[in-house]
Amino acid sequence: MAGFLYGNNYRTVIGKETTLGSGKTNATSIAWTEVTVLPDKCEMTIDRAQIDTGAKTQTGLPTLCEIKSGYEKYTVTLSGVLSNEHEILLQAFFKDAASPYTMDSVPTLDGYLIMQVWADDTATPYIADKAIGCQLMSLKIMGASGGMVTYEAVFMARSYVRRDATVAITGTDPGTACTEGFNFGDVTATLTYGDTTHLKSFDLTLNNNLVDDAAMFQNSNTILQAIPSTVSGELNYVCNYYDSNDEKWAEAVINETTLVTETIVLDNSVKTWTMTMVGQLTGYTRADPNDGIYDSNVTHRLVYDVASGDYPIAI
Repeated sequence: MAGFLYGNNYRTVIGKETTLGSGKTNATSIAWTEVTVLPDKCEMTIDRAQIDTGAKTQTGLPTLCEIKSGYEKYTVTLSGVLSNEHEILLQAFFKDAASPYTMDSVPTLDGYLIMQVWADDTATPYIADKAIGCQLMSLKIMGASGGMVTYEAVFMARSYVRRDATVAITGTDPGTACTEGFNFGDVTATLTYGDTTHLKSFDLTLNNNLVDDAAMFQNSNTILQAIPSTVSGELNYVCNYYDSNDEKWAEAVINETTLVTETIVLDNSVKTWTMTMVGQLTGYTRADPNDGIYDSNVTHRLVYDVASGDYPIAI
């Protein structure tokens, strides 16, 4: 049996569908020029709802007749080192075609196809795991001193096929991608608290929040188009403690209506991402130099500033 059916030597391929669940990037097929190829980890999982039939089993032991499978929920999780080539994830989350990517409304999410194409499979049709109708539910970007900036993206999918031998991709195969990630050593920041320019770590989480399953699967065993009811975001960062009025002010305004703007810039030789966030302080742990703790830990809930018109995040 071919070697590409084993191990993790695969390429992750993601592209926007013509229509949700079509599994195509154009009217007839999938083209290499219409997808992004990444060397990232891809996990596909399925969860089947269990329905209680109410059948009389006449025994205290579990039997097949008392539980039946209901609707199916598919999840696709991508993770890896973040680079400018992951701009497709910003397009998927914000439904913007180009920068600035802004949380300015609750989007109607587009559909994406995501595939695992094994690296030593270079002839069409490809043997691949293929998920269709993927809609981005959450995007997490994180980085810490001494490492690379990484990400995790969670998609909800309509269905997926394992090792589908009929995936035809037209055009020239680009092979296994090698992205130039964002190094945390090149990250710069303009912060409100602590040492305002020296960032030790950060964690940005963005979510599309959905209605309950009863609405997502109404009259259907497969998921319908996901329409978020709300969007939300949270920023957490750690920086050096700085004994100033700002530190004392933070303790006074936590969870109040005062808003602050934080800026974190990711940079490599190809592109710069400037992330500007408007936040409401919800968590603050000030350092205690007397105990040898010199870090300030800050958490913001990203919010829309009604007075100024500034949106929770723009990239």
